[in-house]
Amino acid sequence: METILGLILQVLILACQIAVCVLGYVLVTRGTSPQQKTSEPEVAETALSEEERRMQEQMQKMMAGMNNILGYDGQPQGGRK
Repeated sequence: METILGLILQVLILACQIAVCVLGYVLVTRGTSPQQKTSEPEVAETALSEEERRMQEQMQKMMAGMNNILGYDGQPQGGRK
């Protein structure tokens, strides 16, 4: 009985350690903390939004080209009519 309880305790400790590691990884990969983010200049944010806008326009052009190649006319493509 004691060995089972010890084993359960070790599994719980391992699960907590894994959760802490995952939480740390998520916090690190998300980027900067709120204090660091407020100190960044707004120029970087506008450059980022400009880059996002360009990428969205490029994706729209690519999708329009693919629709043109495939002959998609905006109508539903299902078998039912």
